[in-house]
Amino acid sequence: MLIRRGATLFEVIVTVAILAVIAGAVYLNEAQASRPGGAAANVDQAAQLLAEIADAAGRTTGTGGATSFNQFIGNANANTSANAGKLSLLTTKLTNTDLNSCMYQYTTAEANRWVTPFFYRILPTTGFQLSPGYFAQDSLIRYSLAGVATTVANRPAANDASAFGTLAIVMPNTQLSDALALLARVEGDQTGLGAVRYYPKDGSTPVTLEYHFTIRGC
Repeated sequence: MLIRRGATLFEVIVTVAILAVIAGAVYLNEAQASRPGGAAANVDQAAQLLAEIADAAGRTTGTGGATSFNQFIGNANANTSANAGKLSLLTTKLTNTDLNSCMYQYTTAEANRWVTPFFYRILPTTGFQLSPGYFAQDSLIRYSLAGVATTVANRPAANDASAFGTLAIVMPNTQLSDALALLARVEGDQTGLGAVRYYPKDGSTPVTLEYHFTIRGC
């Protein structure tokens, strides 16, 4: 009886092919995990930057003196109030031809109060990538407490400092999985009724993702 020693060429080829498949799978997993920051880190970075931008734009209380756009430009403690209509206005000096969140032009006095940037990174007029998967458009959208977006047709009085609502940072063309990840990270659930909201909610992707923070006035 002959005893075969070693492997045939065919067996070697099959073994090498199997090892190549396994190595490829390991490489893809490693590459996925080592993307810039990794998926979880991307969500964390987006959540942190959104909170920082919201604070730079709309903070009205707290220690350390006035630091936000609303506090300086809107003169938060006065009878009138102005909020940013665009992200870029946090880092680009505004003029009295720019529009606030109610789509009214800023007054000359408000424009003159813009002296230094309110955010530590330049926010260009072309939009701003928060992290991979999350790109914020320049235009902000103001919503009434009833959840109605402000337009020229339904805007409140120009100097109405008592009208409360939210200002939304808008991230169009966001993958649904990324929207749900941010929702879970910020809210702890996926109801979409708090600061993080998205639409449509029919399971399609991509979606328009919004990050809301409370404001008053225009």
